[in-house]
Amino acid sequence: MALYAGARRRLDSKTMDDKKLFSSRVLFTCLVLFSWAGMIVHNRVELPMLPLLRPEHIIPTGIYVILLVGWLLQPEYRRLWTWLLFIWVAIHFVVGAGLSVLPLSIWPFYPEQSIRHYFSHVIYGLTQIPLIWHLVSQLRALADSDAIR
Repeated sequence: MALYAGARRRLDSKTMDDKKLFSSRVLFTCLVLFSWAGMIVHNRVELPMLPLLRPEHIIPTGIYVILLVGWLLQPEYRRLWTWLLFIWVAIHFVVGAGLSVLPLSIWPFYPEQSIRHYFSHVIYGLTQIPLIWHLVSQLRALADSDAIR
């Protein structure tokens, strides 16, 4: 009977680990989708006539997909995928949501200076924060696990 109880506990522990792994992957995927949606909403508000099948949408979407699939399917390279995704989302946050709202001479366009434009950039920026927060937490956890070894 003790053998059965020990095996059952190990099985229950493995089932719990599998559930945690699955829920962490689902949460991560949702955060990536939320970040991507912020970019799409911004582009639809700012460029309503721009078709969805244009490079302005397809290229960033492809990069999001590559980074997410790499993170999900290559856990042995988790640190690399986490850093790449962090850099990608930080670019969206700093450049896409932040700097591109300003009428700077470096842009090949003159951004509209209106409440609607500012609001779309606020939404864009806010949708990046949860993923940035999660990625920073992951990078800290990875660094802590290296310090323990």
